[in-house]
Amino acid sequence: MKLPGIEDCRLCPLWKTRTHVILGEGSLSSEIFLIAQAPGEEEDAADKMFVGPSGKIFWELLDQAGADKANLYISNLLKCRLPQNRRPKQAEILSCSLYLERELAEIRPRIVAPLGYFATKYIFESRQLGLFTKAEYPSLIGRAFVGKDFTVMPLSHPSSLIHHPEFWSGAVKKYRRVFQLEPCKWFSCCPMRAFTLNRAIPFRWTDEYCLGNWQNCQRYELESRGIPHSDNLLPDGSRLKDH
Repeated sequence: MKLPGIEDCRLCPLWKTRTHVILGEGSLSSEIFLIAQAPGEEEDAADKMFVGPSGKIFWELLDQAGADKANLYISNLLKCRLPQNRRPKQAEILSCSLYLERELAEIRPRIVAPLGYFATKYIFESRQLGLFTKAEYPSLIGRAFVGKDFTVMPLSHPSSLIHHPEFWSGAVKKYRRVFQLEPCKWFSCCPMRAFTLNRAIPFRWTDEYCLGNWQNCQRYELESRGIPHSDNLLPDGSRLKDH
């Protein structure tokens, strides 16, 4: 995707140490948008995403997750390499977010999957999905969070599996969910979605029921049988006022 002005960008000091500005890749009509943190040294040299050690793991994860690689879009939170693979600075993230936001506006994905802590933190804060600590971050991985514009599903960055290959099977399972996520057919107009967006109920209700486990939802059962039910009925049969 072309982003006017990005190749000559000097919004932050990272332009001084980069070789290339690494642009996003993939289908502009994709429903799934994956956001990594930043290009590494090999990506910077090759002018392409995910060609280094974590790239090999990334593409294997997608293969085992059954992803349609022709129907997804991948980009980075930061478009320039971080020297010595250091952590990104907040000022760098804010400067570069201009380009990421242009991509999101153009692609208009149904699901956004940030890979790693910093990409997840940016998406959560920019979409007002809440704050979390680094200690809390692992509990978000593989779960679905309903936003106003898209559903957010944080995933572990493939580089984490370089040092912890024992987590491979769990990572594949969570990546697979992104590509198999099937919301309830009534999700867009269900009160559960509105309650989640308005913070009347926790995200776990839509994550556990509306986005993949709707067959076990009491609301779904009643709706399927044409039986009237109140808006405050929750998926497990309890009522909102009781929580």
